[in-house]
Amino acid sequence: MNGSPPFNAVQGALELALGPLVGISVTNPCVKNHNLWPEEEPAIARAVPKRKLEFSAGRTAIRNAMRSIGPPECAVPVASDRTPILPDTIVGSISHTDTICAAAVGRSTDWRGIGIDLEICSAMDDSIIQTVLTASERAQLDLLEPAQQSIAVLRIFSAKECAFKAQYAMTKAMFGFECMQITFSQDTFQARFCNDFAPFQTGDVLIGTSAIVGDHVVSTVKIPH
Repeated sequence: MNGSPPFNAVQGALELALGPLVGISVTNPCVKNHNLWPEEEPAIARAVPKRKLEFSAGRTAIRNAMRSIGPPECAVPVASDRTPILPDTIVGSISHTDTICAAAVGRSTDWRGIGIDLEICSAMDDSIIQTVLTASERAQLDLLEPAQQSIAVLRIFSAKECAFKAQYAMTKAMFGFECMQITFSQDTFQARFCNDFAPFQTGDVLIGTSAIVGDHVVSTVKIPH
């Protein structure tokens, strides 16, 4: 798809999906006007310029999002597992593509976890598809027309990415795509755990949203108390 990145549309889609208790910010990772705090700089000291821009845009976005719900701005350094280190009072996540960066945060008194994911609408490599899909998901995909399958795979991938981010605040567990199964119902989905990751048990479900916004898939999951 052609045209400018849909910044306002992505922001609007995230606000609609996540609601007024979640702070949202969308930034442009293609510009150089994003400043890092000293504690954040070591994470990208050896990174290529493109990665530095993406990282900086993400930190700007998450600080903007924090400011929108009230907590003071702070540094967001990187943990040893490469996840952002947020204050104990905040849960949230960052996502970016080549053209858009977004962050969503909420107070930990309101939410146990928040996950977002952005993906540019494009075909995925077969090798990645085989990694992402469970047998059940592949069976669902086979029921679709060939022209629908590419975007369906991308939506499943994005749903798993944001569900993983949302649950990580609670479990601190790293796991593969096979550990969650996605079932869609129009613009919402269920992400079902296929294994135990305390406090979640096999069969537990996270509820999320998925939207096509311009040339992007935008996925969200929020876990209330």
